[in-house]
Amino acid sequence: MIYDEKNVRDQRVLDVIELLSSDPEVGIDFEDDRTDEQKKTHKVLVVATDKFLSGWGRAENGSSCCAWACEPHQVEKIYRWVCSRSDMHNVQKVKGDWNVRDYNPSCVHAHVYVVTDNHPAVDGTYNVD
Repeated sequence: MIYDEKNVRDQRVLDVIELLSSDPEVGIDFEDDRTDEQKKTHKVLVVATDKFLSGWGRAENGSSCCAWACEPHQVEKIYRWVCSRSDMHNVQKVKGDWNVRDYNPSCVHAHVYVVTDNHPAVDGTYNVD
C-alpha cells in the first residue's frame, strides 16, 4: 500500500467504523439516569426514536433515541403511553442491555429515564387504557 494522505484518511474511517461496531455507545451522547441498584430492578426498557428532537441540538447529525427503564409491573402502561405520543416512533420493548446501535444505527443521542410508581402513566394520572 502506498502511504499517502487518502490512504491514511481511509484507514481512519475504517478504524472509526470498527470502533463503532465493537462498542455500541461510542459516538453516542449517552445518558443513563439509573443508579447501579436501579439497573438491577429496572430491567425492561421501552425504547423509541424521538421525531421532534432528532436532527438538531444534541442530535444535530442524527437521531435522538430514548428509553424508559421499568420494573416489570410498569412495562405495559409505559409502553402504551410511549406509543400514544405523536413525537415517538419505532417503539419497542427491550429486556436487559440496550444496544443503541442495533436499535437505530443513526442514533447520536440517547437518554435512559427511570420510571417510578409516581409516573403519570403508572399512577393513573394519564389514562393509557
